[in-house]
Formats: sequence, C-alpha cells, structure tokens
Amino acid sequence: MSAPARVEEGHYLEVTERLERLDLLYRHSPAKWMRDQVRTVDEATGEVRPWMQETIVDEVVHALMTEKLLLFPKSRRRFITWTVSAFWVWDARFRSHHLNLIQSLNEEKAAYVVDERCRFIEDHLATPMMRRPYDHWKGAKGLTTRMRYKHTESTIRGVKEGGDAVRTYTITRIFMDESEFQPHAHQAMTAAKPLMEPGKDVQIVLASSSNGPSGPIASLCREVGFTKFS
Repeated sequence: MSAPARVEEGHYLEVTERLERLDLLYRHSPAKWMRDQVRTVDEATGEVRPWMQETIVDEVVHALMTEKLLLFPKSRRRFITWTVSAFWVWDARFRSHHLNLIQSLNEEKAAYVVDERCRFIEDHLATPMMRRPYDHWKGAKGLTTRMRYKHTESTIRGVKEGGDAVRTYTITRIFMDESEFQPHAHQAMTAAKPLMEPGKDVQIVLASSSNGPSGPIASLCREVGFTKFS
C-alpha cells in the first residue's frame, strides 16, 4: 500500500518543482508568461483563445517593461487593452504592495476592464495550478471594481476619470483607457505628471482611439513636436 503513496508523493514533488521553475522564469519575463499562460476571449462567440502571437504585442510588452510614460493609439489589431491588462496582472501577482489603477470615463467602464480582462486572465491561465488566490469587490453593476492578490498584497483597481482618483491613492501604475474621451482626462494627467519625477517609480499609460487633437495624448504629442492628427 505504501508504494503508490511514494509514487504519488514523488509526482507531487516533481510537479511542484516544475511550477517553481516556471514561476521564477515568468517573474522576469512577462512576455513569455503571456504567451504560455494567458488566454483571451472572443466576446462575439465566447471562444477562449491562446494569447496573441503578433509582433506588435511583444513590442508593447517591451515598452511596458522599460518606459514610464506610454501613449498608445488604439485599434483592434494592436490589442492594447488586453496587453496592458495582462501586464497589470503580471505585475500584481509577481510584485508586492503595488497598486495598479485602471481609469475610464466612469467606474462601470473601468470595472469592466478589471472584471472582463484582468480577472478573466487570472481565472483562465492555461495551467490551473498556477492560478493565484485573490480577493475581489464588486460595484453596483455586479462587475469587479477591485482585485487584491493575497500573497503579494498588490491590488488592481478600477476608478472613474478625473484628478481626484490619482491624488487619492499611492499608485504604482495607472492605465487611462480611452483617455481622449474622458472630459476630465487633462486634470488626471496634471495630477499624475508629478508622480513621474526622478526618484519616483510610477508608470503612466494612456491609450485611446482618436477623438481629435484635443485630449491628453494629442497634447503630449504636441509637446514633442508631433502636430498632425487624423
């Protein structure tokens, strides 16, 4: 009766060691973690799909690893919201005491990204044993507004537009989704800019489809001499 127990124990140790090796590898390579583990969903059909293999996705991940301020024009082929959401999840599950905000026009739209992107990613990792426990809180519409990893105490939180949300929290990263359609996006950017001063390790990511040359992405582009918008 003891032999099967020893085999089972040996198999358990082998699996555990493999997961520990992968965990160490993924801790330093978000792009590989996404390719190996992250799944997306086709919202038209409900089909769960492997991570995108397009070169632009790897380029976005590299930029997220190296730059403090990023501006992304959005299109379906660039998968910006999925990629930033996956990076926010990677950061929260591998880094301790981080607060990664997702800001949108209102709390419901921000919660949609937390619930249908970030939470979906963690709940559908390709290797079930790699999924990590988290607490989550829902808003009035039943969508997750906040998820907090138990082992790192890092949080992903959705907030509405405006500068107050930026000033209220001690943030690590902020993703302003569809920033050009947020009436108070300039106030949010004004509040966030001081967080990028030397010695402060805060990342600001803005992404939006175009709403003309009037939003914060357009303003920042003008600051560096890019003035043609379409």
